[in-house]
Amino acid sequence: MQFEVSRYAFAISSPLGELSQRYPTVRWTARPLGRQWLVRAEGPPEDVEDALREAVRARARRVEDPRGPACLLLSPSRAESRRLLQIEAAGGTILPPLSWSEGSIIVRVAVPLPKPGADPFRPGPGTRLLSRRKSSLRDLLTEVDGGRSGPSRLSERQLSVLREAIQGGYYDVPRKAPLEHIAARLGIQRSTAEEHLRRGESILLGSFRPLLDARASGEEALPVPTPQTLETYARFSHELDLYVQMILRNGRISHVRLARSAPLPHRGHPYLARILHHIQTGQDDLTDLPVELDVSGFDREVLEALRRIPPGETITYGALARLLGHPRSARAVGNAVARNPISVVIPCHRVVPAQGGIGNYSAEGGSRTKETLLRQEGATIDPASATVRGRGRSHHRRRVLP
Repeated sequence: MQFEVSRYAFAISSPLGELSQRYPTVRWTARPLGRQWLVRAEGPPEDVEDALREAVRARARRVEDPRGPACLLLSPSRAESRRLLQIEAAGGTILPPLSWSEGSIIVRVAVPLPKPGADPFRPGPGTRLLSRRKSSLRDLLTEVDGGRSGPSRLSERQLSVLREAIQGGYYDVPRKAPLEHIAARLGIQRSTAEEHLRRGESILLGSFRPLLDARASGEEALPVPTPQTLETYARFSHELDLYVQMILRNGRISHVRLARSAPLPHRGHPYLARILHHIQTGQDDLTDLPVELDVSGFDREVLEALRRIPPGETITYGALARLLGHPRSARAVGNAVARNPISVVIPCHRVVPAQGGIGNYSAEGGSRTKETLLRQEGATIDPASATVRGRGRSHHRRRVLP
């Protein structure tokens, strides 16, 4: 996969921006460290010391690094956070490190090379383009972490076997596909697949050792910056009595989960606000929210079709299979629906069994959560007659979308 990597500069009021103006001989660079930045200052020793003392007076925390230059722990300003979030929401991935020069913040942004006719990436107003080049995913991985992390050390064969194992359900509990099936789909011997899989697993687990050590010592595990920046947001929904957790990858929604607890501190995002508003009111079909699906071709076909089901209406598994041109694949459709990684935004709760009733739901709360979502959208559930009454009209559950 090819990417376009661009360097942009934009002026924003912030402590580091002001310091970079007052101390032009000092080079400031930062990497994400949890919810803060680890900032390094390099340059003439006297200028660096003066700049660091001024930063500490501005509530930055100084950290001594015996292996290199002095560092600061500093929270980004609201203006900086807002602009970086806008870049990722537009589909860009910010590559560390960030830097500051003459009052401006300089960022490198990676975006997949656009397809013909696709809308170009727009970083936002007041942004100057400094440079632009093309790069492969592997080059980006090596560039960002210096080749130290697992993903950048995996061979092409290890990557393909791991990817097939994950997508095929080899790591699911219970396991959905034995290693023989993984090997057969790749056209290689079982022993070869096992060797590549074990080596790949070893590399990946080794790359997570610092995080495991941090957890074991009681320290907070910090996210490792990667070219595919993951951002997680969670808010509580009183309608569902569940947390709604949204994960963004490359500015697109890759997961929406409904759970009884939030694994990360609660944070807000415009996409998450839209999802919560829909759950609360049943309004807004969410079809314009960008999603990133890492699923097989058939699963993708099923999930994309689900987004065309209007709020308050339903379709049966069999009817959805016929709509897709696979009339004998109702069970496969059901499996694809159950694996939906983006609840609510991809409305798998609108698919019901032909024999009546609500049916199962893979999110926390099961059928009760599913019924709540349908009622919030204006549907009236009547299990006895197996009908769904929408806003002002009634539809039989075997209704097929046009």
